[in-house]
Amino acid sequence: MEKRGLSVTKNLVRVAISVLKSKSAATHFEMHVAAHLSTGSDMGEIGHGRKQFNEILKAVEAYLDSEIEKYLLTPLKNTLLPPHFCGLADKSTIHRITNQCVAITMMVEGVKTAIAVQAPAVYHTDEKESDNVVTGAYAPELANSMFQTIATAYPKLVEIMETSWQGCVLDGQYQAKGFAEKLTQLLNKPRSEFFSVIWDPPHWVNLAIDDVIVGKTGVSKKFLKRLIGM
Repeated sequence: MEKRGLSVTKNLVRVAISVLKSKSAATHFEMHVAAHLSTGSDMGEIGHGRKQFNEILKAVEAYLDSEIEKYLLTPLKNTLLPPHFCGLADKSTIHRITNQCVAITMMVEGVKTAIAVQAPAVYHTDEKESDNVVTGAYAPELANSMFQTIATAYPKLVEIMETSWQGCVLDGQYQAKGFAEKLTQLLNKPRSEFFSVIWDPPHWVNLAIDDVIVGKTGVSKKFLKRLIGM
């Protein structure tokens, strides 16, 4: 009976992950479960509703976080040091709430791999202020949120974060001096060439092209305008 329960749980998790990968709404979870039942798959008698969908994903997230943390703490064979990683973050308002997507990127079996950590809300009410000031998007606050997001997902990593976190690739809103200063303070490391906050390539290229088009730099203004016009 215990073996069957484990098999059923795995089947429900597989279905939930397939719904997630297809970017479908939670209502599709019930439809996918029904489809598996019709083919004779053992899906058990409980856990079929959309209300269980988010709980299943939370369980999956907890497991994945533990596995990622384990990997981040495992010394590499060639250096005998834990792998370095780079921090990524960006704000987005895809609905009523503005979220900050936080991710890390590192080499996994020779391939540069981005790993999404979490997407916490950016803005919140400052209870210390008498007039309930909304805050959260200042450079130091974004740095603190980014640090705390990674530290919460991988708590054991905090002890070696100072050496493992070796830089950030971010767009313009994170280029403020206050962001880098707050982050280096949280990481307890001095500002140096080994830790930098650089522009992400797409935004950097866009800025470079804009400078050329307006004639701020380079000699290809006419060429680019002709190319864009085509």
